[in-house]
Amino acid sequence: MNSTIKAQMQPAPQRAVLLGDINIDISMPVAAYPPPGSDAQAPGAAWQLGGTAANTACVLAQLGLPTAIISAVGTDPWAEHALRALAQAGVNTALVLHKTNASTGLIFIAVTPDAERTMFCARGANAQLLPADISATALNRSDLVYLSGHPFLTEPGRSAAWRLVELARANKCALHLDAGLAAAQLCPQEILRLLPELALCTIGMREASALLKMEQPDAVADALLARGVRCAAIKLGAAGCLLAGINLRVRVPGFDVAEIDSTGAGDAFCAGLLFAQSCSLNLNAAGMLANALGALAVSTPGAGPQLPGAAAVLKLLHAHRATLDPVALQAVQAALTLQALPA
Repeated sequence: MNSTIKAQMQPAPQRAVLLGDINIDISMPVAAYPPPGSDAQAPGAAWQLGGTAANTACVLAQLGLPTAIISAVGTDPWAEHALRALAQAGVNTALVLHKTNASTGLIFIAVTPDAERTMFCARGANAQLLPADISATALNRSDLVYLSGHPFLTEPGRSAAWRLVELARANKCALHLDAGLAAAQLCPQEILRLLPELALCTIGMREASALLKMEQPDAVADALLARGVRCAAIKLGAAGCLLAGINLRVRVPGFDVAEIDSTGAGDAFCAGLLFAQSCSLNLNAAGMLANALGALAVSTPGAGPQLPGAAAVLKLLHAHRATLDPVALQAVQAALTLQALPA
């Protein structure tokens, strides 16, 4: 029995196409993470759309970039909620499959007062995406393709991800990977094999330690560039980021914000880099935008549609304008304002 239900509507051309997980996040604030065998009391709980690709897609769409997502959900009420939330954020979901033999992905998230989050993931239908689920026309008139590391964890999702890589190559799309800690730890050879295909690779230092056995940001950037990555983006948390191309390297400082919940911060950061790439912003401007989106995400509880859009970024940049590179600031402001204008 075929366990996949194909979407009926045809996807409109999208500038950015993302492959990765769609989940429902169930988050609880706790005073401290409990030791094994113990428990923790939470004053409340919230559930909402999540998943690395879903979060990144929401931010891109809210910035005004036409965005579609390739993923899989179940046939349960969670799927209905997730797809509705994506659509409300402006994300095209015509390439999302419904799997009858798996539930929609679920993640339990414990958030401690320092804004750190610990996740328990049941990928569900996300892990059932097949190569045949990736339409040959999925990237028609698209120029940016994003992959999260999660599809590479297991088959058949791994083969589906490589199918999209082949299509991206054939369509001359710029390919962006957000490596992710799980993929760096559990399937490093798949990620290393992918690096020569990448226009942009985003990675944090914990992921870099697992994948490349390196502890210094500049060494990580050197290693990624040596393996064929055209631009390396090293996430440095509150310190900002290091962006490195073949001929230019910049460190862009972060923003000082009150930290509430780090869920989705890296995803928002990635969205900033993708948007910057779509607008041909230079590295300083790209880093400023990505850092602003990451900072806003950290200062906001939850992820998905709760993550920031253009208005929030412009407000943050205005508040910090005295300390920002004026040329990069003007470029980011112009790009966000122009993209928001009706076609």
